[in-house]
Amino acid sequence: MDGFRSYDIIIGGLEFSATQLARVSEVTALDGSIYATLQAHQSLATKAILLAGTGEQKERYLPKLASADKMAAFCLTEVSGGSDLASIESRATLSSDRQTYHLTGEKTWVINGGQADIFVVFAKVKVPYGDEEDESKVTAFIVQRGFGGVTNSPSHDTLGIRGAEVCTVKFDNTPIPVDHVLGGEPGNGFQIAMDVLEADRHLMGSSCAGILKTLLSTGLLHLVYW
Repeated sequence: MDGFRSYDIIIGGLEFSATQLARVSEVTALDGSIYATLQAHQSLATKAILLAGTGEQKERYLPKLASADKMAAFCLTEVSGGSDLASIESRATLSSDRQTYHLTGEKTWVINGGQADIFVVFAKVKVPYGDEEDESKVTAFIVQRGFGGVTNSPSHDTLGIRGAEVCTVKFDNTPIPVDHVLGGEPGNGFQIAMDVLEADRHLMGSSCAGILKTLLSTGLLHLVYW
């Protein structure tokens, strides 16, 4: 159940159980924009570092994210392939001194994309494979806006959750230190993404339940008193 647990008290979290998180989700989902903003920050981007980060990465980023001193965004979806990790076109290349990756790509429908300080970004990299290199390995990176080369569009004109900031985020040769590969090893991005999305699924269900409970009670009041 570790994947369903909220942040440890030591790093500034409340250590909520899965049931407690589900109950919070029921309430926050009554405003879709608030729910989307919190979900992208807490249940996706920050959860990725919590589940897959190295000890140093957790110590460096989780306290500020748990306290919301820093906002986070989860950059997975691309125009060309949606959320299909196998078809993403973002690429990160390792420098000749093997100390820095340079990330180039564009992610869309990024909630918190304009206000986030920290991004969890998925891109393909070359990794050793026998005597050659395999360019198709998806890797997750922790990217600070301050690294440079990070820009975002204005918030999209969405049909719903209009109070949330939903942007396209572009990375133009953004330099990323090698110690910001999430988990420390390149090529594990697919598993990280699946673990994060799986851990978030029960909150989607509880948020829908919260909305339906409110609709039911409001509808019954309307029938009885009108």
